[in-house]
Amino acid sequence: MNDVEQIKQRLDIVDVVRDYLTVKQAGGHYKALCPFHHESSPSFMLNKERQIWHCFGCNEGGDIFSFVQRVENIDFREALKILAEKAGVELTNTTQSGLSQNERVRLLELLNSAAAVYHRILLELPGAGSARAYLERRGLSKSAIEIFQIGFSPDSWELITQYFQKKNTSAEDLVAAGLSILKTEGRQRLFDRFRGRIMFPFHDAHGRVIGFTGRVLVETKDNGGKYMNSPETPLFHKGSAIYALHLAKQAIKEKKFAVLVEGQMDVIACHEIGMKNTIACSGTALTTEQLKMIKRYTDELRMAFDSDAAGQHAAERSVAIALAEGFTIKMIRIPEGAGKDADECIRKDKSVWEAAVANAAPFMEVLLQNISPTLAKDPKEKRLRAERFAQFIAMVPSAVERDHWIQHGSLQLGVAADTFQEIVLRARAGQNAASPQIQEKVTQNKGSTLRKLIEERVMALLQTEFCLFEEIRSQIPEDVISDDAYRALYKEWTNQYTAGIHSPSAPIQDPTLELLLAASYADFGQKDRQSELRALAKRLRELYLTEHRESLIREIGLAEAASDTARVQELLQRYQKLIV
Repeated sequence: MNDVEQIKQRLDIVDVVRDYLTVKQAGGHYKALCPFHHESSPSFMLNKERQIWHCFGCNEGGDIFSFVQRVENIDFREALKILAEKAGVELTNTTQSGLSQNERVRLLELLNSAAAVYHRILLELPGAGSARAYLERRGLSKSAIEIFQIGFSPDSWELITQYFQKKNTSAEDLVAAGLSILKTEGRQRLFDRFRGRIMFPFHDAHGRVIGFTGRVLVETKDNGGKYMNSPETPLFHKGSAIYALHLAKQAIKEKKFAVLVEGQMDVIACHEIGMKNTIACSGTALTTEQLKMIKRYTDELRMAFDSDAAGQHAAERSVAIALAEGFTIKMIRIPEGAGKDADECIRKDKSVWEAAVANAAPFMEVLLQNISPTLAKDPKEKRLRAERFAQFIAMVPSAVERDHWIQHGSLQLGVAADTFQEIVLRARAGQNAASPQIQEKVTQNKGSTLRKLIEERVMALLQTEFCLFEEIRSQIPEDVISDDAYRALYKEWTNQYTAGIHSPSAPIQDPTLELLLAASYADFGQKDRQSELRALAKRLRELYLTEHRESLIREIGLAEAASDTARVQELLQRYQKLIV
């Protein structure tokens, strides 16, 4: 029995869907409001006997894999991992982290139990009175405290550690979960990591607790600062955790944008007034991992950062990364005197905050307004302004969007469009050449990963729709295929087809591709499979051409660094021809 069959055997489709939707029984079936289109009465139906779903409103349907793929906006591999974890199935064909399935489940159960204990302490223990008073002063409702599972860790060295040790939890698990610290100097001792702090649990996208942020009630020189996050653990990674994503993801999909604020209290204040598409990252700036998670639900971010220097620096860093990931970025500007952040603004006048979010302006417009309130008369000042704006344009992956901002920026800055375009190209080249360990690696890895996923699907579908080989080959020469094994097989198929053999005599033995065919395309008719294959082949060629363009940009940067003007001009001309 393969992985897909084991997962299907162990999971009930109603239980899987209940993680995302409110499901009600209707006779022998189950129904819910469809998450894939707007409707007022449920047309999304579940057949428990056949383990399938179908929406009579948008005519979509499938099994548990297709549902998770659609609702999470992820590929089959990711859906397979999510459902395998839920089913307790060890995947045989997928590379896993160092944690075994049992260890992962054990740590998740421990963290979720800890969140429940901290929460109960906050609500019930007399010693948490100061924490309850603080939250009341900050305007948190009892409902918000429940929804966000806010808790309190008493100012005690061993209370939580001893509580779980009495329940036979090992010291290794307490340390691995980030709940306890093991002191090895002198006499070995295990003690609580969080002491005297209001506890904000971090959940993954599926609502499972993976870590905490603790806010101290009384700051001292010995308590480690106002805020303390869980350490890096097998489950909690600061660079990928997003606060309240599990509560916000459906609203983000519905609103088609996410509101990104700085802290937990900002998020909670927004959710309290019904702005449930609000999230926060766990650091000072966004990471590519966090952006990939958000990208599942939207490609528009509306950002609100503190107006101080640190906040503005974090904003620009976040914007730079988000632009490179293809996001539309808008900036939320709180009017002067209306509050320094979302929480304060909402407490003063929630309508001001709501208007600020609704009227958020494109980042590029805000930046241009800030750097060019008047035309610069001094040539050096004009150059500095143009180069600053060009740095951000250069991060935009879409050539069409870059051209828009080049035209707009050249007018505002008083620079000829051709000249400004060259400045942008030089900036784009510099970003890739200046730090090959970072920029080039990120660009290449991002493209290679996506190409590999598409190549897998193209090869899997070609095996069943070999009649389209001539058409696909015209779009995808052999050198477009990046994977060595797939390229060798593709070459063999090319030789077969040229020799007049119109069915593949060397079928794929890759288990991943077999799973893709079994789970992703099992319900596709021939027409749908062929349509999917053509679309994937087109996308694969686009990625191949994009990588060629990026290669030219890196060459321009190297030529710039070598002061080879003739080479720079030659490469710029080649680049111009490539983007036409």
